[in-house]
Amino acid sequence: MNGLENIVKLLKGKICIDIDVDRQHLIPYSNPKEIHDYIKQLIRTLDTPKGGLMIYAEVHPPTPLENIKALAEALHKYMWRTPHNSVKFHNSNK
Repeated sequence: MNGLENIVKLLKGKICIDIDVDRQHLIPYSNPKEIHDYIKQLIRTLDTPKGGLMIYAEVHPPTPLENIKALAEALHKYMWRTPHNSVKFHNSNK
């Protein structure tokens, strides 16, 4: 059942999808733009209004720091700021 198209076809909206980001090729050997674009596409493709998406990412040598930064920035930008994300954080001390 590999491949984003199969995951969408068979699972999106039915179960929580826990997906790994490619740590053998994409993260260490791609450029920051490719990493950013992949994360953006992944989240835009699998995100639903109800949630149900968990993304797992690891970094290992020889990953350049700029790729780690691109990964973190893309996850922050798209995972927590999607149009579907309805999670509201509040200060419980108020």
